[in-house]
Amino acid sequence: MASHHSVFIHPGLPEETLTADVATASGGRLRPVSHGPVDYSADLVDAALELELSHDYEEDRGIPFDRYQAVVTVRDFGGDKDRERGEAERVFSRLADLQRY
Repeated sequence: MASHHSVFIHPGLPEETLTADVATASGGRLRPVSHGPVDYSADLVDAALELELSHDYEEDRGIPFDRYQAVVTVRDFGGDKDRERGEAERVFSRLADLQRY
């Protein structure tokens, strides 16, 4: 079982637009992270949201992860995978509704 749920994004937009859209979609306040692979993070009460503006994922099992520039990862603090998946799906749906990603 996955230890987190991720949403891969190809923004093609300025960083400021992407971070604002992810914050709105998640309902969290994104804060810059100074060290590590994560560029921004947000506390979503029961989960953490992490935004990486670039990543090293490659194609895996026919899924072209390498075609997406950014990745949003949701990690539930209590290990509740259903709640974590629901949060990731909510972020995905709200970003998809914007029709920019």
